[in-house]
Amino acid sequence: MIGADTLGVALRLLTRRSTWTSVSDNPGVFAPQALGFTEDGTYLPELRPRLSLSSYTLGPIIGRGGVAIVRLGWCPLAQIYVAVKCIPAVLMNTRPELSVAIEYELEAYRSFQHPAIVKMVNAGFVEGGDFCFVFEYLSGWSFERLFTHRLVSPAELQWMAVHVLQALQYIHEREWIHRDIKPSNLFLVTDPAGVQVRVLDFGLAVPLTDTSPAVEGTLEYMSPEQALGEPIDGRSDIWSLGAVMYRALTGLPPWPSNSMAERARSFMMESPPPLQSRNTILPKSLAAFIERCLYRDPADRWSNAAQALAALMKV
Repeated sequence: MIGADTLGVALRLLTRRSTWTSVSDNPGVFAPQALGFTEDGTYLPELRPRLSLSSYTLGPIIGRGGVAIVRLGWCPLAQIYVAVKCIPAVLMNTRPELSVAIEYELEAYRSFQHPAIVKMVNAGFVEGGDFCFVFEYLSGWSFERLFTHRLVSPAELQWMAVHVLQALQYIHEREWIHRDIKPSNLFLVTDPAGVQVRVLDFGLAVPLTDTSPAVEGTLEYMSPEQALGEPIDGRSDIWSLGAVMYRALTGLPPWPSNSMAERARSFMMESPPPLQSRNTILPKSLAAFIERCLYRDPADRWSNAAQALAALMKV
């Protein structure tokens, strides 16, 4: 098992440590009914959560997603850097499903307070109709950037995955599914306090009560049932974490594919190449853990994040 201090030494060889400060735990204030609708479905504009970007000095773009742009921001009052994620009004006007996604994302961030989950400090509609989230600014490396730079050692990956599973256990016990666990949504924070892990981007998160069959996510990290539009639960996130771990140790996803049809055929016809055939120094126990995460049938995987966490801690 590797400690945070040891991983920090490795990361500081790759990137200069930042002294920027994270924001407070303040969850922000906005209307109890997200996006201006009452519980009976009546639309009341005065209920729409509002956010004034005049409180922040916006800087360069530091990230882009499928529907959002993320800018670096500075809050002079609190003397902190923040990340401001904005979804353009024009997209919300042409894609009504985004309103549901934003409502879910708001509810998730309001509900979650965990050291391995990114913190939201404010959110609301801004002048012009865009919807913006304000998050703590994180200095460090995404798993994606780290994996692109080099393969990680089994001990490093075990330490990182333990923290992700702690966050997933917290999320799943509150009956939510992340649905987009992938290297770019997992982050290693480097600061004077040491190295920490954060799970990011709940833009596709849904409560377990949502049974819509929509196929959403990132192709290479979607579980078979998610990619095929079947019902999903927390075991889908466990599959996605297994795919992240497979990529970290081999440089490749379990099933490289260019289309949903190709991916579906792979799920039905093939098993991923054995991990130890692609990484000969990998301990058998860790390979077995990851391969169980990646079983086609959810019933054959770890039954929940708590079970997977307990197993990984013993590897």
